[in-house]
Formats: sequence, structure tokens, C-alpha cells
Amino acid sequence: ASNVTPVDPGRRHFVMSRGLNKLMNGNNDFVVPTAGVWGENGSGFFPIADKLILEGDEAVSHTKFFADPTARKQILDWLGA
Repeated sequence: ASNVTPVDPGRRHFVMSRGLNKLMNGNNDFVVPTAGVWGENGSGFFPIADKLILEGDEAVSHTKFFADPTARKQILDWLGA
């Protein structure tokens, strides 16, 4: 999961980030609510205890997870590769 807050937001990004946080009732990666990736949702597979949440300078938008070295390393660790 990721909690994206623009590092150098400027007014437009700041307003967009704040608006999305309000619209999604919390942190998000600009598409998916952060807690929605791992949180309780009624499925027997959730909540997920072993999770990775990218925040601050490490945060990435929804479309950049597989390009992110931290996320790629964690995925390989989960897969036992």
C-alpha cells in the first residue's frame, strides 16, 4: 500500500491530495485507499498482518508499484524468490 503526499506539492497537488484524502476518507495512493489494501473487509483473507506501506519520501502512486525497488524487493520476499 502507499500513502502518497506530494513531496513538493505546490498549490494544485496540495489541493488534489487533500481533496482525495477527504473523498476517500483517509490516506490513499491517488487511486486506492491505503487501508483498503490490507484492512478488514469481510473476507477471510483479511486483514493482512504482513504488509508494506510506502509513506513519506518512499510513497509511490498506484501505477508505480512495480517500478519501485522497495516494493519489488518485498514482493520477491513474499514469493520466496
